[in-house]
Amino acid sequence: MDQVTFAQYAGKTANIIFAPVYIAKARGYFKDVDIELSIDNPKEQPWVTTAEARADCSPGFIDYCTDPEFAGKLMAVAVHEQFRAGHGLTSLLARSTIVEDGSLTPDPASIKGKTIGLLGGRGDDYMAYHGVLQQAGLTIDDVKINATPHAGDARRIALENAEVDIVIGRRPNGVAAEVASGEVMCWKVGDEVNRDLQARYIMFSTPFMKERREVGIRFLSAYLRGARDYCDAFDKGVGREDTLAVLVQETGETEELLTSMLPLGFVPNGRADEGLVANDIEALIARGLMPEGTTFETVFDRSFVEEAVAAIGEY
Repeated sequence: MDQVTFAQYAGKTANIIFAPVYIAKARGYFKDVDIELSIDNPKEQPWVTTAEARADCSPGFIDYCTDPEFAGKLMAVAVHEQFRAGHGLTSLLARSTIVEDGSLTPDPASIKGKTIGLLGGRGDDYMAYHGVLQQAGLTIDDVKINATPHAGDARRIALENAEVDIVIGRRPNGVAAEVASGEVMCWKVGDEVNRDLQARYIMFSTPFMKERREVGIRFLSAYLRGARDYCDAFDKGVGREDTLAVLVQETGETEELLTSMLPLGFVPNGRADEGLVANDIEALIARGLMPEGTTFETVFDRSFVEEAVAAIGEY
């Protein structure tokens, strides 16, 4: 049986982000294709672990494929999450006071002049804000930027001191806790943030792609079966209770949270929309997060997912 290591974000609250992996593992889909899967929770970002070939695969965003630190070391091979209509994990959380006093309204244009929490060098975070700004005909120059992290004391203090108005929420458990504190309110969620954004990808390390190609295809075939089970359950109601029970057991999240949050927009065939990727690349180049000349083929190898889908059939 082939050994494959998948690196994910650290911490148990990240598990739900990778529901297809956990469903596939719990239901024996990896074993069906002779793969023994290990799930790693590295201290560093998972794409770092993959780029250094200490894991075979991980989540990531397309800008990492051209980052000088990672270029040539990893590649996107499937879309993991897309902000389809009524779907999406990422939230933009606003300080409650600016919602209550009416200075921030549901109108995306009301973001103008506000201070957003945005760390440098993160294309996925930038594209979340880019989507809202684009809806209002605005650009990043129409807001102020504070380098606010995704969690921790620095984030809490920045919100309390009104040093930042809007921050990104990446994990449903963390979002629920911050909203419950009263400090923030959900302003935009999922497809409201950036409709149809292909927000996370499955990344393969270069050695995994070149030296174990057939194993990678088998990994994707099992992973996609897990994504399809999730879509069946939360989009079609097929096997919902059984899949929900698996997720409660495997992710550690409560049934209440899993049924109240927006469903994640997993992509059952894993294919990337080339036109949407081209638009994202253009925006990332303009922001200096990708080099001039980057193309779809620079960041995405479609051959793996095509062979995986051929093996299990179209969804």
